[in-house]
Amino acid sequence: MWAAYSPDLVHWGKHARVMSRRPGLWDAGRIGGGAVPIRTERGWLAIYHGADEQQRYALGAVLCNLARPEVVIARSAEPLFATGSVI
Repeated sequence: MWAAYSPDLVHWGKHARVMSRRPGLWDAGRIGGGAVPIRTERGWLAIYHGADEQQRYALGAVLCNLARPEVVIARSAEPLFATGSVI
């Protein structure tokens, strides 16, 4: 997943990698964005989706730095919600 910056919501640049798949974990197969991040006192809280190598789908959370959203502070080791079957 990537972050990008825009002065006008038309022109985008300063692309920065935020996070990638994690081998051996619930988001090892693929990841993608979810809802709009929520600003909290501790950082940007975002829900994202992922799947493992067997394509079991799940949702997780990530907390990113307020000033530099491409910097991950914490990321869920276990999913918040997961399907019980392969998709």
